[in-house]
Amino acid sequence: MVYLCHNQEYQIKFQLMMSHSTERTVMTVKKIFNIVFSDTSEELKTKMLENVFNFDLDEITDDIFDVLRYEFQVYRSGRLKSSNVKYVNYDTVTQIMTITFNNNAVYEYYNIPQLLYLQVRNGLASCKTTGSNRFGRWFKGKFPSNGASIWRFLRKPGITYRRIS
Repeated sequence: MVYLCHNQEYQIKFQLMMSHSTERTVMTVKKIFNIVFSDTSEELKTKMLENVFNFDLDEITDDIFDVLRYEFQVYRSGRLKSSNVKYVNYDTVTQIMTITFNNNAVYEYYNIPQLLYLQVRNGLASCKTTGSNRFGRWFKGKFPSNGASIWRFLRKPGITYRRIS
């Protein structure tokens, strides 16, 4: 049985990096997968390691983890179906969330806990207005809503952000 990763590009990068080392540890594999596949069950993570990546869990080095850490620390949302938001990305190490809006404005939000990132990415707020633009439409009470979640969770005192482009 073969299990596919959330992103095939990451699967290929991971496989290539893993194949270049002879000394490895199980602890590093678990660290990598806890970063990359935090939304995935432990059972599925194990099956992915055994069936997709095809390497012995006892053979992975900590130095490889350091190389991979940057590659796998960033969550990328993929294109969102939103009338306001194009992408929501999150760096688990720096806790910086980057939002690209449909008008191509890009903002960074600082010291964002992972739970807050997930609330925004998943649009866990309801619209308070009705309207439309060239990217889509929304209506009062629409749920989930990425745009409404930004207003609800990020537009309040204590949230530090800046426009970067």
